[in-house]
Amino acid sequence: MSIHLTREQVLEILATARSQGTPPDFCAANLQQLNLADVDLRGADLRGADLRWTTLCRANLAHANLCGADLQGANLQGANLGWANMQRVNLQRADLRAAYLVDTQLDGTDISKSVR
Repeated sequence: MSIHLTREQVLEILATARSQGTPPDFCAANLQQLNLADVDLRGADLRGADLRWTTLCRANLAHANLCGADLQGANLQGANLGWANMQRVNLQRADLRAAYLVDTQLDGTDISKSVR
């Protein structure tokens, strides 16, 4: 079981990765219920991350790898998910209103119970 990260820790990991020119690594991270509204997570590795009930309004997740992540109940209103890998993602009860989904990979993802 992974340690639950805080918003401050997420921002620190992002800053460090950007300064080193590497993709931010949140693989299998516990980010449940965080407020990550407006956060730039583009290109981040979020494979298998726990993002249940996380606020990601207007977050930039372009080119992020969310394969197998759990986004149940997440608020993704206005989020940029363009070119993201969202294969086998749990989006039950997620709010996708005004989310940007151009060229997003959604194979094996059920968006039928999400708000669109």
